[in-house]
Amino acid sequence: MAIEDLIKKHASYESRPETKLIKKAYSFAEVAHMGQKRLSGEDLIDHVLAVADILTEVRADSVTIAASLLHDILEESNLGKEALAQEFGEEIASLVEGLTTIKKVSGKTVSGKEKDWENLRHLILATVHDPRVLAIRLAEKIHNLKTSSVLPKKEREEAVRKVFDIWAPLAAIVGFHRFRSELEDSAFSILEPEKFKELNRTVQKERQKMEVSIQEVRSKLVEELKERGIEATSSARTKHLYGVYKKLSLYKAKAGGKLYDALGLRIVTQEVEDCYQILDITRGIWKEVPELFDDYIANPKPNGYQSIHTVFIVSDYFVELQIRTIKMHEAAEYGLAAHSSYKEGKVSSEEKISLLKNLVLWEKGEKLDLFPDKVFVFTPDGDVKVLIRGATPVDFAYTVHSRVGDECSGAKVDGKISALDYQLKTGEVVEILTKKGKKPSADWLKFVKTEHARDQIGKVLRRR
Repeated sequence: MAIEDLIKKHASYESRPETKLIKKAYSFAEVAHMGQKRLSGEDLIDHVLAVADILTEVRADSVTIAASLLHDILEESNLGKEALAQEFGEEIASLVEGLTTIKKVSGKTVSGKEKDWENLRHLILATVHDPRVLAIRLAEKIHNLKTSSVLPKKEREEAVRKVFDIWAPLAAIVGFHRFRSELEDSAFSILEPEKFKELNRTVQKERQKMEVSIQEVRSKLVEELKERGIEATSSARTKHLYGVYKKLSLYKAKAGGKLYDALGLRIVTQEVEDCYQILDITRGIWKEVPELFDDYIANPKPNGYQSIHTVFIVSDYFVELQIRTIKMHEAAEYGLAAHSSYKEGKVSSEEKISLLKNLVLWEKGEKLDLFPDKVFVFTPDGDVKVLIRGATPVDFAYTVHSRVGDECSGAKVDGKISALDYQLKTGEVVEILTKKGKKPSADWLKFVKTEHARDQIGKVLRRR
């Protein structure tokens, strides 16, 4: 890809593209990365162009595109943030610095089933002060997977597992559905190449059979909507392969093994009322499968996703229909389908992530304070501990084990000796120094923040 191609793609959806800014960022990166190559032999400047190109798929704004072209500057050159800010302004410099921070945080741990990935994902989110930082990082991960064949086998598999443990779940949390699909499919093809190929063949064969039924539904529905004066557009949609793979047991249990949503039909209309009217029309024409019905308009997914999903039997085939408004469609396709809060899995209510209410249009972004009352820190082994704001090394020690807390004689934070009343910050690595037989001091009660630490210290003092 050439920079002219990137600018043309960006201008196709951006009403006021900042072309000069993007060209300047590219020229700056081209000089900074001159002669630099990746392990694949690819010029580093081609990598940053590819990352920027991926971001156009989600209609990223001009500032995000410019920052993506500069995303390796601080790591791969002698340039500092201050110099970058002088050249491009504080906003872009902060985005590039944010990317460097995410890389450092996510690089402090290795993949493994015993890791607390939920806390690590929360830690990464807690370091993100602008959601566009995460968008650029996800785009970079997508391109890294595409060029990962040059990595040693162990290193490549490690990178792939992190996609499932960290990056794909993060993409889902903030509503980057397209990025999540690309990440999971690429990782799936690398980790399980034979299963990927076999499933791809099965899905392609099934799609060919389903296309006739899909076209039958589409033609009939378009005719009905036209007669009733309902404005809507229709398009076939394809489910990504890893999504199909995860649902194989569901297909078997509820649809007799038929891959009912491998290929489906999406109807996009104007108003919410139109969505339900279209649903009533389809129910009057085809037989619905009630147990496969989901109303995500009335009950949105935690990340804000909205759409009606329903399945009909058409000519002995199961056909999935998705019905949504234009606004819902753009939120799902191009940006953060964000509520004011998000709760992943079984996260407690106090750990809801305060995301921005409107990032679909990808304009300026805003500062995020995702976890105002918490800090996320690492053990020396790379595990994540969640503590309340203001927590100290002594609080940390008691989260590891009561004995470690009792025998705490000192602490290191990021490799340096720290005072026991030091207030920890998100992303720091904490190591507790212990002395056998040592007992907690009553002075600790003056600065510890967690109830657990306070209770444990009190118990020992009472016994003494």
